Amino acid sequence: MPPANAHPSSPIATFDASQATGMDSAKRALERRKAAERAFQRKCTHCGKTHSIPLSGCSRCKAARYCDETCQRADYKARHKRECAHFAHPPMTVAFLTQPVAEERYASQPAFAHRHRDGVGCWVGIGGDIRCDLQYLVDAMDPLETAERRERLERSGPHVTDIFRVHRAGKRTMLPLRVLVQNRRKDNARVLVFGARAQVVSYPYALDKLMPGLAENDNFEIFTYNQEDFLAIGVAYDPFEHRPRVLVTHINGTTVDQDALPDSVKDAKQGIVSLGPGDHAIMALQFRVWNGANISFKDFQALVCLESIFVPYAVWDGTTHPASLAASLPRASYPARAIMLSRGGRGTDNALQAAFDQDAARAHYADYLERGQDAYLRSHYSDARADAVNESRQMADMLDEMMLAEIKQAGMMDEYLRHLRASGMDELADQIAGEYC
Repeated sequence: MPPANAHPSSPIATFDASQATGMDSAKRALERRKAAERAFQRKCTHCGKTHSIPLSGCSRCKAARYCDETCQRADYKARHKRECAHFAHPPMTVAFLTQPVAEERYASQPAFAHRHRDGVGCWVGIGGDIRCDLQYLVDAMDPLETAERRERLERSGPHVTDIFRVHRAGKRTMLPLRVLVQNRRKDNARVLVFGARAQVVSYPYALDKLMPGLAENDNFEIFTYNQEDFLAIGVAYDPFEHRPRVLVTHINGTTVDQDALPDSVKDAKQGIVSLGPGDHAIMALQFRVWNGANISFKDFQALVCLESIFVPYAVWDGTTHPASLAASLPRASYPARAIMLSRGGRGTDNALQAAFDQDAARAHYADYLERGQDAYLRSHYSDARADAVNESRQMADMLDEMMLAEIKQAGMMDEYLRHLRASGMDELADQIAGEYC
């Protein structure tokens, strides 16, 4: 709420009003998606009849519902046998909607990569914020924990400054991806998915662009295919938490309580998940893809540099320790295009390597590319959320100007600039020095 004496047209009152309206718009969008999920549960995939209660469906894919066995058998013969085996549709969950619902023009979680083999499949999309910014290493994987984490780091002492500098933690360098993996094996075997062992593979032309962004302890490899070099980047390392940047967010559509993990999460820090027949998990992964020099570099621009994503898994007997299987997992050693060209379409055993569909990504972000962020926000979300983002940016700019003016007036600008440079934020220090010194 704005202060009681705030004028209705003051910047603070305008900001608070736009944020409230934007939040209401986001809540309505979520309710529409939940309603779409409920409607799916009550509608027969085969005949289209709608019922008053949720229907039973295909236990393997969770992407089809039926009135009764008659409809299920008819649909299985007509199309579902093929669609289920070929992972034509992801499981229906509000946490990963790859198609638009209600009056939406665009999906809330479009999949830009999709792959399956041996009864295991995945869908991959960008998992950032609506502004399409790359993420900060200093921020928590769970956005709700970012404020607490930043406050804790501020109290941690001077050694944190060295970590900031070495790992460029205060720059936007992280590409956030969301990966849904599902087990549809016909032999009913369980599988273990190893989120922290995932990699993204660059195009050869992008190797020189991405290499400068890598930092100490980053996990990367260079391999050669057809006399071209490819960069395989592993999940980013978090020097503050001493763990990979991976978070298991959902199991079978249910949000994972990080303080009371379900049995299927075998190792939360490594993103190791056990999936039985029909089970699916959603993971948030972050990869360091940029050096932070250009603060306007967006997540979809980083995606253009990437050829594919590599997600390892293993069939599990339920007793072997996951660490024993992890040691023998494959690593990316060729581009996804080689799967069809020279490997009979199968690819590496115990891994899903999904090529990014750059045409689909360009189509989804066309408004941003052609007309800018405001147009993108209005077409993909709502006018209210676009206004909220714009007001938030203007308020942040105003607060930054007030803070810098106070620092200058106090005669502490040189000390502030030294702190920025010591933290590895030289570009920001140069920009402020040019404006205030």
